[in-house]
Amino acid sequence: MFLRNCWYVAAMAEEVGDGLLARTILSQPLVLFRDGAGRAAALEDRCCHRQAPLHKGRLIDGHLECGYHGLTYDATGSCIRVPGQVAIPPDAKVTSFPLVERYGWLWIWMGEADLADEALIPDFHWLTDPAWAGAGERLHLQADYQLLIDNLLDLSHLSFLHASTIGTSAVAETPAVVTRHDDIVKLTRWVLDSPPPPTFTKTAGLIENIDRWQIIEFVPPSFVRLDLGGAPAGTGAPEGDRSQGIQRWNLNAITPETEKTTHYFWHECRNFGIDNAELTQLFYDQIHEAFLEDLDMIAAQQSVLDREDPVPQVDINADNAPLQARRVMEHLLAEEQAGHTVAIAAYG
Repeated sequence: MFLRNCWYVAAMAEEVGDGLLARTILSQPLVLFRDGAGRAAALEDRCCHRQAPLHKGRLIDGHLECGYHGLTYDATGSCIRVPGQVAIPPDAKVTSFPLVERYGWLWIWMGEADLADEALIPDFHWLTDPAWAGAGERLHLQADYQLLIDNLLDLSHLSFLHASTIGTSAVAETPAVVTRHDDIVKLTRWVLDSPPPPTFTKTAGLIENIDRWQIIEFVPPSFVRLDLGGAPAGTGAPEGDRSQGIQRWNLNAITPETEKTTHYFWHECRNFGIDNAELTQLFYDQIHEAFLEDLDMIAAQQSVLDREDPVPQVDINADNAPLQARRVMEHLLAEEQAGHTVAIAAYG
C-alpha cells in the first residue's frame, strides 16, 4: 500500500533523453519521454488499442508511436493518429501523470492529478546550486522502500557496516535527539572530540579529533536529507560556527517500484573544493561503496523478513526515528485510504 497524493522522484533528468524510458512506480508501469519542446512526460505504459507496452514503440517529433499498430500519442496521453483512418475514437487515450523537472530530477504525482501542487516538492536546491558540488546516481534495491528509510534514520550502523569509509565506533555509542513536528521527523547527533572517519581524512585532510554532526530530516512519503560534517574539536561547531570545518548534504529520494523493490536516488553535495573534479569522484566513490553495502544488507534483511517463520522484532533506542517515521506513514496512509485529502507539509 502506497501513499499516492504526493510527489516522488521518477528519474534523473538525464535518464530521459531522445528515447523512451520504461519505469515502474508504485507498481504502475510507466513510459517516460520528452515532447517536441523537450518537456518530460509520463504515460501509462499500455496502448489503449491492444494493450501493447508503449515503451516498445518509438518517438517521432516528440510523439509516441505504439510499436504494435502505430497509434500515436501526445504528451497528454491523447491519441492523435490512427493509421488507416481519419476518425479517432473518443476513448483513444491513456492515462498521463503530472511530471515536473526540478533540481535535476523528474518528480511525478501518482494520485489525483487535480491535487498535484508543485509547491509541495521538497527543497533539494543543493543539487543544482553552483555554490555546491557533488554527484549522485540511481540505485536499485531488492527490498521494501521503508527498510531504506529506516537505514538512513538510524546511522548507528555506520560503526559496523561502514567502518572502512564513513563510520567510527563513536557514532553508535553517541545517543541522538529525535523530535517530530507535524509529519517531519528530525534526528540530531553530535559526536564531540572524536577521531574523524576515513572519508573525512581522505577528502578533507582532517586528522585530529573533530566535533562531528549528523542532522537528519525525514519528510513523507520518502525523502531524507542529511546535514553532515565535522570541524576541529573545540572550534565552535556545536554553537553554530562551522567555518573551520567541512559541510556536506547527503540527499535521498526513495521511490517504491513495487512492494518489494525500490528506486534509490541519492546525491552527495559539499561546499568546499567545488571545482575539484578529483575530489568529487573521491566522494562519489566513497559514498557509492557505502551505499552498496547498505543495499546488500537491506536486501538480505528483506529475505529474512520474507521467511515463513516470522518472529517479533526487538526495538532499541536507536530505532526511535525510524519508528516515528513509520508512524507518520501509517497515519497518512490510513487517512488517504479513508478518502481524506492528505496534506503533507513541505519543508525548506
